[in-house]
Amino acid sequence: MDFIAFVKESGITEKDLSGSAIWQVGLKDGIYLGILKEDGSVLDWEFINRFCGNRD
Repeated sequence: MDFIAFVKESGITEKDLSGSAIWQVGLKDGIYLGILKEDGSVLDWEFINRFCGNRD
């Protein structure tokens, strides 16, 4: 499932453009904070695991 479909099915938004805006802001912020790589893949798995509640 792509991100746009995810935000629609999750009830976050029904609009493609809003989903796209959320993706772009999240990607840019994630890169700036050193959490994501330029291609959108995860750089800092320790942060992601803590953020998502997986504290192993």
